[in-house]
Order: sequence, then C-alpha cells, then structure tokens
Amino acid sequence: MNNFNIKNSADDISVSSIEADEGVFQNLWDRYNLPVRKFIFDMCGSFEQSEELAQETFVRVFKGLKNFRQETKISTWIFGIAKNVVLESFRQTKKHSRNVEIEAVEGFADREESASPENSLIEAEMFGAVFKALEKIEPEQKISFVLRVFHHKSYQEIAEITGFGISKIKIDIFRLRTKLRKQLSFYLKANDEL
Repeated sequence: MNNFNIKNSADDISVSSIEADEGVFQNLWDRYNLPVRKFIFDMCGSFEQSEELAQETFVRVFKGLKNFRQETKISTWIFGIAKNVVLESFRQTKKHSRNVEIEAVEGFADREESASPENSLIEAEMFGAVFKALEKIEPEQKISFVLRVFHHKSYQEIAEITGFGISKIKIDIFRLRTKLRKQLSFYLKANDEL
C-alpha cells in the first residue's frame, strides 16, 4: 500500500510521501481540475481544447507524481505541467485563429448574480475582445499575463511555473496591459457610463 498523505491548506496541498496513489490523485483532481481548465481555456480560448489539454495535464500529473520535488508547491508544479501541455499543443497545431463565443466566455468567468444585464453583456463582450486580442500574442508572451491577471498568481509563482525572470514577467505583463487598454478603450468607457 502506498503511503501518501495530503494536508489541505488555504494555499496548497502538501505531499508528505511521493508515490502515486489513486486517493491522492483524486484529491488533486478535485482541487485543481477547475483552475487548470480555466487556465488552459484562458490560454487557448476553446472549451473543447481546454478539456482535452486538461486531461492530458492530469495524465502527466499522475505519471509524474512519484517524481514530484518537495521544495515546489504542488499547485506550481501542476500549473507548470499545464503550461507545457498548452505550449506543446500550440507548437503542434500552429493554429493562431479561434472563435470566442460569449457563451464560452461566460462559462468560465466569475460573475456576480446581481450584475445588471447591460453590464453583463458589455463584460461578456469585453472578455471576448480580450481573448481575440490575446490570440494574436505568442503563447510564451501571454502566459505571464494570463497567470497573473486571470489566475492571481504571484510573480514568484509565475517565475517558478514559466522559468522566466521576475523582471521579464513584469515587463511582459505591463506591455500587454498597455496594449489591451488601448484595444479595449471602447468597452472600458461603455462600462463606466453604465
């Protein structure tokens, strides 16, 4: 029988003994399935593709669990695997166009139920515009932005996931935010008017 203990905390799951165990994997799946799918969706914009790539991510998590290093947070390790799966997919398919439907964006966006219909529509359109703007950016350039803005990762976590230096991460995020603000100025003004 495998000895694999998980301690739940607000920030992460810590692993005390590294051997693949179905119960442990189930806990990791339950805890990280939705955040990983959201991250992948934010990178690729396709619900179907995000489902496939999330499954591939968790297959690799299960296979690699015995090699997990204790000095890294398990969430960082899992997001690093997801990043690699997404980048491999982009390299293999070389697709740079995709359609983002409002329904697909709303399926993953966190919404307040009390939002007015006008604000909800403009917000959904803005998310679609953000994804359309992001599709023109190379995956390696937008990954820091997606992790920071959509997934609230710290700069240190992003550095661990991507292997980029913190200064590069900050510069990439700043440049993309500036570019997106210009492209989305219409939506930002319309949202303020409502």
